[in-house]
Amino acid sequence: MSNHVFLEITDIIWELPKNNKDDLPETLELQCNNRKWTNAEVSLWLTKHFNFKVNSLNIKELVNKNSSG
Repeated sequence: MSNHVFLEITDIIWELPKNNKDDLPETLELQCNNRKWTNAEVSLWLTKHFNFKVNSLNIKELVNKNSSG
């Protein structure tokens, strides 16, 4: 049985300098390798991955339609 879960991350608000033109996502889907996750962990991962701080976001766990059973 797989422990990974898919997360839908929406309404991402990035902390950006006013003159920044980077095209950062406002929504994305992320595979998490642990069913136990926190908003803080996801926010920290995004901050490290995109090299910009996340001010706020919404997270919803998606039903894994590919799981067998």
